[in-house]
Amino acid sequence: MIRIVWKNFSKGEEPNRGHGIEFLSVKEKGERQLFAFLEDFRWYHGYSEEMTVWIRSDLEYINPDAYKIIQQAVERAAANKEIINGQLSNTVLAWVNG
Repeated sequence: MIRIVWKNFSKGEEPNRGHGIEFLSVKEKGERQLFAFLEDFRWYHGYSEEMTVWIRSDLEYINPDAYKIIQQAVERAAANKEIINGQLSNTVLAWVNG
C-alpha cells in the first residue's frame, strides 16, 4: 500500500516542481493559482511506496472543499496507482507536469 505524506508550504517556500501533478485553483476569470503539488511519479512506477503532496497553507480564497477534493483524488490514485489529470471540480484542476 502506498503511504501518503502531506506537507505544507507557503508563498516563497514552494517545493521544487519538477515531474509531478500540480493542483490549481481556477478562479472566475480563468486565473489559475497553484495550491498543491504531488511530487514526482516514483510511486506510480513502483520505485517508492510513498507519495508526497505539498499543500499551500496560506491561501485564504481557496474553497475548503478544494482540499477535500484533492485528498480524495490522491487517495484514489494511491489505491489504484493511477495518474490524476484534468478538471476535478469547477474550481480545481489537476495538471500533469512531466
